[in-house]
This record gives sequence, structure tokens and C-alpha cells, in this order.
Amino acid sequence: MKVLHQSGSAGKRNTFVKMLPFLCRWRHFRYMMFVLLGGLLGLFVLLTPVFGDSAVLNKSLTMQLLDLLNLDYPGLEAVKSAVQAGNYNAAVQALVQYYQKRQFPRWYTDTLERSLWVFQDDASADDILNRKFTILLKTAQLSRQIDWKASPFGDREWAWILNRHQFFQTLVKAYQDTRDEKYAADFDEIIRDWIIRCPVPSEPANSSAEWRTIEAGIRMMSSWPIAWHMFQKSPSFATTTRILMLKSFAEHADYLMKFPTFGNWTLLESNGLLHVGVLFPEFKDAPIWRKTAVERLVQGMRSQVYPDGAQFELTTSYHNVCLFNFLQPVILKQFARDVEFPSDYYEGLRRMMLFNMGVVRPDGIWPMLNDSDADTVQNTVIEPALKLGGSKVKELEPILKMKPSKESVCLPYAGIECMRTGSEPEDLYLMMDAGPYGALHQHEDKLNIEVYAYGRPLVIDPGRYSYHVGEPFRAAGAHNVVLVDGMGQNRASNESVRVIKEPSLGLRWFTSSGFDYAEGVYDEGFGLQSDKSVVHVRKVFFVKPEYWIVIDVLKGNGRHKAEQLWHFTPSKLKVAGKCVQSVVANSANLAVVGSTDADIRVVEGEETPVIGYVSYRYNERQPSPTAVFLRECELPEAFETVLYPSPAGKSVLPRVERIRCLVEEKRPAKGALSAISIRSSEYEDLFVLCHDPEIVGKTKRFLNYKFTGEGIWLRTKGGKVLKSFYLSGENTCELR
Repeated sequence: MKVLHQSGSAGKRNTFVKMLPFLCRWRHFRYMMFVLLGGLLGLFVLLTPVFGDSAVLNKSLTMQLLDLLNLDYPGLEAVKSAVQAGNYNAAVQALVQYYQKRQFPRWYTDTLERSLWVFQDDASADDILNRKFTILLKTAQLSRQIDWKASPFGDREWAWILNRHQFFQTLVKAYQDTRDEKYAADFDEIIRDWIIRCPVPSEPANSSAEWRTIEAGIRMMSSWPIAWHMFQKSPSFATTTRILMLKSFAEHADYLMKFPTFGNWTLLESNGLLHVGVLFPEFKDAPIWRKTAVERLVQGMRSQVYPDGAQFELTTSYHNVCLFNFLQPVILKQFARDVEFPSDYYEGLRRMMLFNMGVVRPDGIWPMLNDSDADTVQNTVIEPALKLGGSKVKELEPILKMKPSKESVCLPYAGIECMRTGSEPEDLYLMMDAGPYGALHQHEDKLNIEVYAYGRPLVIDPGRYSYHVGEPFRAAGAHNVVLVDGMGQNRASNESVRVIKEPSLGLRWFTSSGFDYAEGVYDEGFGLQSDKSVVHVRKVFFVKPEYWIVIDVLKGNGRHKAEQLWHFTPSKLKVAGKCVQSVVANSANLAVVGSTDADIRVVEGEETPVIGYVSYRYNERQPSPTAVFLRECELPEAFETVLYPSPAGKSVLPRVERIRCLVEEKRPAKGALSAISIRSSEYEDLFVLCHDPEIVGKTKRFLNYKFTGEGIWLRTKGGKVLKSFYLSGENTCELR
């Protein structure tokens, strides 16, 4: 995940001056005192496993915690009486008993049926006991006293996820299943060590391993409250640790209040803040925590979610991270009477789920847009929400019951155009990403295409691989786009293409029962200098339910090299003439057939540059063939390519040729239109499409046919027209 803030390191002379306005506010002053005293107390508390062995110091710790609590809160009468009598040991014991007996609010469920956010943390409970951690598919043996800054593989993401403490849920599950106190005792040892040795910072620490605000939010909305509630009855959960943990809950909330960030981080932070405010209403500041968290979530929904439902980072993985963090608070509000969300918030949830249902493949897996792994909405959002009781929330019931779209859809703000024949596993599907760069987690992938047919993905986005060494996966060469003179897209330096206020420019869309048409434009420059002398327009025509015609129009002047990339899923590829065809036994296959000659090569598993890989999960990659069609030509020019899928046991290899087409009986300018013949064993299909607006209204003649308009497709047999589709030139793309 992106680092959004860097910790400050001002000179000593300026430190006190900078802190003056901070110290002038009582809440901030109190917060600073907690930070300063916490480190001093830590060493002694660590050496004092039983409360009372160090009365003076533990009295100070207790008084800090009690000062944070509203002792007039119902149920804390015994705590208040003990405090008034000056008996702090009794106050602590009464507080511990209160939480052990408290029935409301509690965690969503009494048992942990399904862990949250542990998809990147795979250590077993016994491995954790032995300090052997598997994170992001990489295993490391740590010392008994965990090094919380550990980054054994050079990837800081490993340390960040370690500090999310999701492995607490693994210990909880083992404790539930076995009732063996060793798991509770280990949790007690680990959480106490972390709190003492990782004190809350006084400034945002988003470059640290322990206190990035995103980790603080994740701890508060999942691992910490789960462990707190599930270990309440364990005798191994020491009183001192409970006091430390309660105080740290409040410190987390104060930290999240003070240092909000941006993008998906804001939602995780706010969700965590809301959980502390709702699950620990005994704190004096709980009402303001709840109010602030709700305000930030509502503002996030309004500012980050486009009218078509896409979260503005435009990555399917993070879209669903955000959706869950918008959705979970709605389930949580059952535990707080003063938590409500406006109607447009629920409408935003509906639109976000509609986005999912529009883009998912027929096998239920989402396309790996930008920084994404392969996963499903069912696994990441719906099932976790149902386990937390989402089906009992009337506003969420219809959202959680949504089904994938059976129809082709255009999402005009995200710039996603999805063509499909249905939502069953054997249906056909093509997705083109013709939208903006995105707010965060971007790839250079505009006009990228993914193809799925007859039960399996055929052409894919290769994923993100790693934030540590995964930069080649973000480059244009890792996507199904066109490189110009060896150079890829370069939008990173253009702030204006990250977040938009209107539908994506250059987007065109038309859908009908017989065909779909999609169009997108890349005009933001190629190479390090963002050379804008060449513009790429990609057009896709779907002949339902059989095949696609992809036309790449390159506008510009002079002679250039164009490399058209097709990243196949792992398979054997066969090259023959102008065609590349996958060869996988007992499975669907795809033929990619050009209309003109090209220098075709297949690369797989290359390191310099990195190309020919696919990554379905973070830190995991495997060789996967990439077909490169290289052509050198004078611009403007248009390249026609047919994508023809075949079901298992059948292989269709059409013959694709250019045909002559005149405009008002004159030869058109180079690159002004495309005219091709697509021959199979049964039919000859004819397709003409104009690229120059000036000739749309003029009469075009090809073979024995004439038409006026933007485009036409004919299916012929023996000289007779069996079927035809006509493209008039209108642009239709509506929100659902």
C-alpha cells in the first residue's frame, strides 16, 4: 500500500515551538502525557505480570486509564465507588469484572467462525507459538521477543502486515477449538510486549512499521477487538495486560482522530475509529470518536465513489477493501443508538456492489485492474458481511443478494466496458479498461483488454505481484496494450488523469442483443517524456455469441514501430502465419488473428525486461506466454485483430484478410477506415468501420455492397446475406 505521510524530523530548536499550539489544548496535552508516561511505565509493567506487585507505578497506569473513562456510564458504579474510596486495585478488579460480564456491546459473534483480513497472514497457531510467521507467502523465523520492525525479505509490506496482528485471530480460533490456555497465554505475552515496546507516536508515523494509520485502523476493526472479546474469560489474559490494552484502544482512537489520511486508508482508519467508539462506549471521548468516524465515512463515500459505483482508485481489489469498510460500519451500528448513515450512503453501497456485478467474469473472479490480485466479491465482501450478521440489516439485505450482471455494461466514470453473453461459467466475456489513471495503486494500462470464454480466462492482466519488486507489473509492457517505438504509456506525471469529475473522455459504447461496440482513447503520451505525437484509439466489436474484432488505430505522422501485446494465461502457444493460438487439451482456447503480416514472437518468463509472467496472489508469479505482434509502418494506420475463442474439443481458426472499400468511389486516405473479411468453414463475415468522421456520412462500397454510416457487419454464405448489424455513429452509455 502507498505511504501517504512521512514522519517529521524537525531540528531540536524548532521542536518546542511546533508543540506549543498542540500543548495548549487539554486533550492533546493529556494525550502527550500518556505517550511520555507510557514508555516510562513500560519496563516496569513488563516485569510485573501480576497486578499489584508494583503498586505505585501500576497506580499511575490505572489512573491514566480511569481518567479516560466516563465513570458515570451505566455498569461502572463499582469502579466509581472504588475510585472515590481511593482503592485503585479494587477499581481495576471491578473494571475487569465489568468487561467479563458485559453483554452489550460485544463483538458481532460469540465465536470466531470466519477470520477477517487474514488472507495475507497464513501462520498456524503452533507456528505462532514458536514465532514462525508466514506473511504474503513468505515464512520467517523471528526471535521469542518479536522484532516488530522485522522485514526479513526486504519488503516492508511484510512488517506492516505483521503489525496488523491478524494472527491473533489464529490464536483465538485455536483457543476456541481446544480450550488450551497456551494460546491465550501467548496472546497475552505478545500483545503486552507490543504495547510496551511500540508506544503511540506523537506525530503521524506512516513510514514506521508499527504505527502507520492504516495498520492502526485495521487493528481496531478486526484483530484487537476480536481477541479482546474472545479471550475475556481466559485466566491467562492477565489484569495488567487488560489495563494496557484498554488504554491502548483509547490511544489508537486518539491517534486516528488526529491524523486522517487519504483514499482507502481513510476508510480503514475511520472503520477502526468507529469500532473503538462503539465497542468501548465507556470512554469519555467515545461519542466524538463515533461522530467523527461516521462523518469521515460519509465524506469518503461522497468523494471517493463515482456515480457508476467505482471507487476512485480504480483497482478491483481495493474497491472491495473499500466496500467492506463502508459496509461493516452499517452492521456495527446495531451496537450504538447514535450511529446512523444518510440515504445516499446506502445508495453508494448499492452502486459499489453494482459495479462489482458488472465487471466480474462469468467464473465470479474480478479482473485484476491496477494493483489487484485474483479474488471474488463473495470471498472478500459478501461472506464476511454475512458472518457478521449483515443479512439481518434491512438496508444491506438486497445489496448482499445481488447477482452478476447477465448483460453487457458500460461504467462511464471508471471507463470500464464489459461485453458478455451472460453470467454462467460457459459464457463469453471481454473487458476493456478505457478510464482514467486512478487516484492510487495505478498501472499504465489504458485500453487493456481481458478475455474469458467457455469456462476459463484466456487473455488477462498479469496482476500486481509485489510492491517491493513488482514495478514491471505496473508498466504498460505488462498489459494488453500497444507500445510505440518500444515506449509504453506514461500517465504518472499527469495529475489531471487521476481523479475525474465527468465521464471518461473518448469513451463510446453501444450494446444490443446481436452485438456490442466499445471505444476508448489513449492520448496522454508515450515514454519518459510523455511524447504525445502518437494517439492510440482502440475499438472493439463483439459478434455475439462468437468472437471479437479489435481495431487499434494509431494517429500521427512518420514511420513508427507498433508492438501489440497479448498476455495469455499459462498455456502452450502455436504461431502460424498471422495467428497465435493457445493449445490446451480439454479446455477452451483462443486464436488471435491479424489482418496484416506482423513479426510475431512469444516471450515467457523473461527477466530483462520482466515480461511473460502472471501473478494471481501477492509475492507469487509464474511464467505465462505473451504474444507480441510487431509492425513497422507509416502513420496513421489501423490494425485489425480477431479474437476467436473455441470451446473444449473444438478449434476454430478463421482466415482474416483486408478487403477493398471505396468512399464515394475513391480510395480512402490511409488509416481512414478498416475493411476485413473473416472466413470460417461455414461463413464469410464482412466488417467495415470508419475511423475518419468526415467519411461517416458518405457512401462506402465494398465487394457487392454499399452503405452509409459508421460501420457495418454482414454474415454471408454463397453470396447471400444471412445477418447484418449496422453502426450508425451514435454514442450511448447510460448509468444503471
